[in-house]
Amino acid sequence: HLRRPYRMKIIYNFDEPLLLLTTPVWLHVDRPEEKTLTSYPISETPLSLILQKDVKLRSDEVRTASFLRDGIVSIIIEKRTGKAAGVLTLEFTEKPFELRRWTIVDAADVRTTVTLQNMVFGHRYKNDFFTPSTYK
Repeated sequence: HLRRPYRMKIIYNFDEPLLLLTTPVWLHVDRPEEKTLTSYPISETPLSLILQKDVKLRSDEVRTASFLRDGIVSIIIEKRTGKAAGVLTLEFTEKPFELRRWTIVDAADVRTTVTLQNMVFGHRYKNDFFTPSTYK
């Protein structure tokens, strides 16, 4: 679930559920069954590049490359040091031009890929939808 700017919720339905939630300040990793919440400053993750109000794919702080192959447009954004260090790869379908997947390789070299499927547009989310379960 994505409500720009700043808000995202990814639900992993494993044997032990896991939620990733973002706010303007935090990336929360919520483990409802364990009743644990770990929070990281969103500014220190590559996710901040796509969740901020004004997305800037070019700046003095990042290196950007793009290419088109088999109808997929890939944009690679790399920040080597400092806050939000890592590599973010955004993949869009060419026609229609829609975000379909992103891969983040963070400063610790951990790779996370999110693939968007069955997208629904125009849904309205209340703010508490993006609140970790441990806060409810």
